Amino acid sequence: MKALTDKYIILINTYVKVNLKYPLELFLKLIYLPIQLFMYIFLWKSLLSYDAFEFSYMICYYLFVILLGYAFPFAHIATDIQSDVEGGILSNFLVRPIGYIVPKVCKFIAWMVCYSVVFIPALIFVFFYGNIKPLNLLYFFVYLLIGLVVEFLLWYNVGLLALKIEKIRGAMTAFKALRMLASGSLIPIYLFPDILQGILMYLPFKLYIYTPINVLLSGESSEAFFLNILTGIIWVMFLTLLAKIQWRSGIAKLQINIS
Repeated sequence: MKALTDKYIILINTYVKVNLKYPLELFLKLIYLPIQLFMYIFLWKSLLSYDAFEFSYMICYYLFVILLGYAFPFAHIATDIQSDVEGGILSNFLVRPIGYIVPKVCKFIAWMVCYSVVFIPALIFVFFYGNIKPLNLLYFFVYLLIGLVVEFLLWYNVGLLALKIEKIRGAMTAFKALRMLASGSLIPIYLFPDILQGILMYLPFKLYIYTPINVLLSGESSEAFFLNILTGIIWVMFLTLLAKIQWRSGIAKLQINIS
């Protein structure tokens, strides 16, 4: 077990070194972040009635929408799987000692480690600017961890569709549109009509964007916190099971096509 864990750590360290060797993408995010943030600020400044709390909430909210939106190119998870299927690379993993998902998880963790140089300063700014309570910060990190896992699994499942239909661009476009609306990326979910809020609250999309950001800025009761944690865990389990089912059925079909 220790030897296997050491291999994963080495793989993660390798991806960290690759990201640091080519830091252009991190640098570009430092440029995109303030530009996009100011666009949102000017938009909401014209829409809101200059209420101090609401305006500061929106500044912090969209700052984190941008931060989490740029945190990891999640869509690449799906497109990489499609490329592996089309190029025949995926079949090579069937004879390797590690699972197909392992390198993708390690690459994901490595990038998030590197992205902390962007994320942590922004978090410190919001902590002081928004007078964030320490308990809210704790809730935020717990939600964010669950949300990252859910977001990864969502895109991984979308990518696994390539095992059956190969071209998944249409599926990705539809998924992106749904995610943009249901995650709170465009507008905070609490601004939607009550009926729509009730639907979106039970979907997994809010777990990565809206839920962690809103609890950081507004707080939450302990009862609601544990309920959301339970919801997140259920979605993680469901998406993991769905990925296993897709993988097994997809690989079976792939092996039939190869033979």
